[in-house]
Formats: sequence, structure tokens, C-alpha cells
Amino acid sequence: MFSVVLVSMFVFISCSKELSTVSDGPTKVGVIAGQITVDDYDLTFKSAPVTPIGVTRIWYMYKKDIIAPSGWSLVNGDELVAGSAGDKWWKTPGNNPITFSVSESLYSNFTPMEDLRIVTKTLNADKKVAYIGIHDFHPTANLFPLNFKGKRMGDALTINIDDLTSMPGYTFAVSVAYKLSTIDIDATTLGTSTTDAGWPILKYSVENVATTANITGGGQVTVYEGLDKKVVGNIVVTIKIDNITTITKTVPALELGKGLALILKSDKVGTVDSKPIGLTDDDITIETQTINIDQIAR
Repeated sequence: MFSVVLVSMFVFISCSKELSTVSDGPTKVGVIAGQITVDDYDLTFKSAPVTPIGVTRIWYMYKKDIIAPSGWSLVNGDELVAGSAGDKWWKTPGNNPITFSVSESLYSNFTPMEDLRIVTKTLNADKKVAYIGIHDFHPTANLFPLNFKGKRMGDALTINIDDLTSMPGYTFAVSVAYKLSTIDIDATTLGTSTTDAGWPILKYSVENVATTANITGGGQVTVYEGLDKKVVGNIVVTIKIDNITTITKTVPALELGKGLALILKSDKVGTVDSKPIGLTDDDITIETQTINIDQIAR
């Protein structure tokens, strides 16, 4: 069964991880008990908006299933001896998936000894999936306690135009055109690799929805920040100068795990309107010198 362990406070007596065996034909497997924890990792984005705060975590246990479209199906006890404690527990509604607080680990007493995938969805206060964790493993006695990584969903895109707007003598109108694809969490967790070594390959339910944001204000202006979508394709920045000349710059969106902070910069100088310029001409000065011709040189 799944039970909850308050990591910083106590450990259940059933933490012995002793192996229980069954022998009801070749299709049945043994079960093993062990503690499982997950650490959530955020985007690499130094000036990102506020990091989402996880409140609850949903745990899923999947088994290899060649019949299932994704190749995985929820553990339901069919691989255990019929009528056994493990079989009954996995067949009880509400036990898989199961939800605990993010401060709590998972303790699985009846972990089937077969190829498994454990998935976690960390939800924030708005019940949006902030992080997902994916780990494939085959349980053994020396594997537990098991710890793996959850990764931040969504994206962050900001832009700073202060270098342009601080130059006097110009007017700048800046806009950012970009595309968003909506993340399919379930398809991603079942159709990608684990999150231990890297970030998962995202699957999308809606792709390439174009949008444009006009940039006003100073500092690092947030263009997009969210958990359910990813900025994809090319980001096009349009700068209109003095309502006369238009410049466009294209930047590719980054892969999952990296937020993008754009900074517009110019090496040109500003201009200034003068007040009336006065000019006074200074003439040469005339000095008088007298030469006396009556003095005869001797």
C-alpha cells in the first residue's frame, strides 16, 4: 500500500523492506516495500518571476503494458496473487493515484517487482501542475529509499528595453510576437523519458498559438510566465523608430528548463534639441607702437 512518511519527523515500522513472495504461476510477481521521495527543480532563469510553490503532490504507479497505447498502465494488482493484501489494496479506488502534501514522502508497501514507472505531479495553490517527476525502475531490496527529480513545467519570457528608452531624442515602439503550445501533462508523463538526467520531451494538446505583446514600462517586463504552456518556435521582436523605420530581430525559443530574458541594446547615441544658440564675434585687438625716426643710429 501507499502510506505517508513525514520525512523530518518519523519513519514507519514497516520500513524494513522485507520481500514478500508469491508463487501463483509465472504471471505473478513479488512485492517489496520502500520509501520514495522527489525533489522539484526550477527553470534556470536568474531574474524569473516568483517560483511556483508546491502544495500537494499526486503520486502514480504505472507498470509496463504492451497493450496500452502509451506502453504503461496504472498498477491495479492483477500481477499479484488474487485476494492477497496487495491485490486488494491496489484495487481499492483512490489508492492509485494518491495525493499527499509536498512535505511528505511516499511509502509503498506493496510495490510489484516488475518494470515500473512512478510519476508525480506537484500542484500549486491553484491546483495547477507546477512540476512533474518521472522515474522508471525495477524495485529491489537495496534500491530504497528511492529519490528522483521533478522538473518545472511552463515557461518564462521577459524583455528589457531600458537601453533604448533611455536614449533621448527617439521614440521607440516595441512588440514581441511569439507562439505558445499547451502542455499535455498526461501524454508527457507517459510518452517521454525519466526526469533524473534531464528534462522530459513535452507533448502538446494545442500547438503554435500566435500572440503579440506590446512592451511598455521599465525593467524586465514579463511577456509570458505560466505553468501550462511553453514558448515554441521563433520569437520576433519588432522595434519601430520615430514611427518611420522598423527593425525586426528573431530569437529562437529555448528548450524546456530554460526561461528566456531578452535585453534590447543599442550602441548608438541619443540626440537632444537645443535652445536658441547665440553667437558673438570677437575681433582682433589693435595695439599701437610708435617708431621715432629722428633718432639716428651712430
